[in-house]
Amino acid sequence: IRRTPGLEETDLVEWFNQYDIPIIKVLTKADKFKKGKQQSQLALIAKTLGTGNDDFIIFSAKSRLGKSQLWDAIERFINF
Repeated sequence: IRRTPGLEETDLVEWFNQYDIPIIKVLTKADKFKKGKQQSQLALIAKTLGTGNDDFIIFSAKSRLGKSQLWDAIERFINF
């Protein structure tokens, strides 16, 4: 979450989309920012990747923020 995606990330997401490969988009280290900054950084990253804010899970291993959402997304992938 601390940096915006570069060319490598945008190319990778584009490649996954081209081949209809589903991905889980996770923004890690969310504990480094307060909630307001998390949301503004999320919006910037989503715009850079050309997706919606709802396509991402904001996650922090330290504070466990987003842990249940990430497990839910993994379970959906397994059962896909």
